[in-house]
Amino acid sequence: MDYGKKASQPGYDVKTATDKNLIFSTKFNSLKISSEGATTLSVPHSTTATKTIAHGLSYAPSHYVFVKELTYGGSDYWICDGGGAFQLPIYDPSGATDAGTMFADQSHFTVYTDATNLYIEIKYQSYAPPSDPKVFDIYYYILIEDNA
Repeated sequence: MDYGKKASQPGYDVKTATDKNLIFSTKFNSLKISSEGATTLSVPHSTTATKTIAHGLSYAPSHYVFVKELTYGGSDYWICDGGGAFQLPIYDPSGATDAGTMFADQSHFTVYTDATNLYIEIKYQSYAPPSDPKVFDIYYYILIEDNA
């Protein structure tokens, strides 16, 4: 018997749909978390610092990395790597942009992997009196494809 979960595209019966008409199936290969962790990176004003994390794989894996840019008005502002460099402001539910807080700290970060490490580069730039160095909180997930 075939056990698992699956979901079909609209207009297709999940019980009879072929693989190409499914949007999800537990029998498909999917990314799994190989390792995860939390760390910090201390970055002096107007410089770039790099955190290197060994992943123990023999190829450059996929990854998700979240960096906490700042806390303002009781809210934490996190940004996700998504494969490129980002700059705040991005989303501002507490009105920090209007207060000038988010424009004061505009940090860029880039994340990449190779066959041995995950690299997180953060450039800290501040247009207000800097907190020097600034310590960034980081959460990371290193992903592998499950071929089982």
